Amino acid sequence: MIMGEDNLQNLHKWKNYEWLLEHIPILVYPRISGREEGRSKTYHQGHITQVKAPVFELSSTYIRKRIERGEDIRPMLPEKVWRYIDEMNFYKKKPPSL
Repeated sequence: MIMGEDNLQNLHKWKNYEWLLEHIPILVYPRISGREEGRSKTYHQGHITQVKAPVFELSSTYIRKRIERGEDIRPMLPEKVWRYIDEMNFYKKKPPSL
């Protein structure tokens, strides 16, 4: 599982988070807003790896909200990522049921 550093801070609030920690390797991507003191939040039993990667000021929430509003985010994403999101119809508002 891949998650942003911000999500790791709240992992203890997730349903069945103990099971995730025991069974699923977690890669944690750094965030600009990440706080050093929160990075090792007593998840010693888990398989958590901090990824050393460039930090971008672009969150998944930012991307989702813009897609939901029909905004063009193609310039912000690698072409393959955009194509996958588009083909799978991720984050697009569904038309109301009749």
